[in-house]
Order: sequence, then C-alpha cells, then structure tokens
Amino acid sequence: MTFFGNILASSYSYYSRKKKIDVSFQSKLVVVYIQYMSILVLLFVLNEYFKIPVFTFFSKYKLLVIIFFGTIFWGTFKYYSKEKINSCIKNFKSKSLGERRAWAFVTGLMPVLPFILFFLIMRMRHPV
Repeated sequence: MTFFGNILASSYSYYSRKKKIDVSFQSKLVVVYIQYMSILVLLFVLNEYFKIPVFTFFSKYKLLVIIFFGTIFWGTFKYYSKEKINSCIKNFKSKSLGERRAWAFVTGLMPVLPFILFFLIMRMRHPV
C-alpha cells in the first residue's frame, strides 16, 4: 500500500472514533494537507538551495497556483473513492498492531514536519 494510503487509513481510524463528522472527508483532507506541505517544502528547497525563484513566479501568476493546488485537491478527492478507501482500510487492518501504531505516529507527525524542516533549513542557511 502507498504512503498516502496508509496515512488515509490511519487518519480514518482516528476520525472514526469521533462523533458528528464525515470520516472520509476528514481523512482525505489530512492527505491533501500533507501533499500541500510536501510540495511547499520542495519549493522552498528549490528556492533556497538551487536559487530557482519559484515564489516570485507564483506571486506573478496567482491563478496558476490556485489551479495547481485545486487540481491536487480535486484529484485526491476523486482518487479516494469509497472502494479505494475501503481497500486502504482493509489493507491497514491486516497490518500488525506495531505497524498501525507507527503509521499513527507518522500521521500525527507529518502535519508538523514541514514547519520543523522549514526552520532547520533556515537555521542552516542563515545562522544567527
């Protein structure tokens, strides 16, 4: 199973314990958020280390940014249909308890990881 499939199944099992929320929608949002943050970290690395001015390009063409991230949002929500989610959950439940806990830890850590990487990169590139 893929990385994002495990993230989806882990967040699905977390949100299934909550009441009054759409579990599949929330777990898809977690996957989209992690995809967005991964792309932003990649763009930041391109900007800082390779001196490719991606953020100035994106500031000139805001509509392209909206279309790009909207396409990722739409594609992720279309890709994870009910059947795909059920398949991911079935594969996730067949894993051992240790693996599921590890994926739960990764799912909890991934939203914070881009910010940690951002500050580490900034600290290395621009020491105080």
